[in-house]
Amino acid sequence: MTIRKGAVLLGALALITSLAGCASSPGGDGLVGPTWALTSAAVDSSNLSTFGITIAFTDTDVSGSSGVNTYAGTFTSSPEGAMDFGPLATTRMTGPDDAMKAETLYLAVLDTVTGYSVSQTELDLFAGENQVLTYSRS
Repeated sequence: MTIRKGAVLLGALALITSLAGCASSPGGDGLVGPTWALTSAAVDSSNLSTFGITIAFTDTDVSGSSGVNTYAGTFTSSPEGAMDFGPLATTRMTGPDDAMKAETLYLAVLDTVTGYSVSQTELDLFAGENQVLTYSRS
């Protein structure tokens, strides 16, 4: 009888642990899965949205096109909307000067991101309380 109670207790503990993990999964709010296309940026006078910039998330990784090159790295997020990017690696192709400047600016802005909000059609990234990047589901 004691072994049976122990097995039931362990099973219940395993179920609670797995459900708790699901509740804090970064994919639960729609962030993970789609590719997001940059539609506006609240930086400089450059129109970053004209360079084909994208971002996509898995549970722990981020990747996308920064205009000329591709980038990839890690990120963390919380259900409360906090977000932090780890170091990002990029390919090293060269392109037109305006595209290279836009790419440099975009990657610098990503480095300042501290939060996000997501809806069915839009992803907003924030630096502090300032909305800095807006994407649409592509």
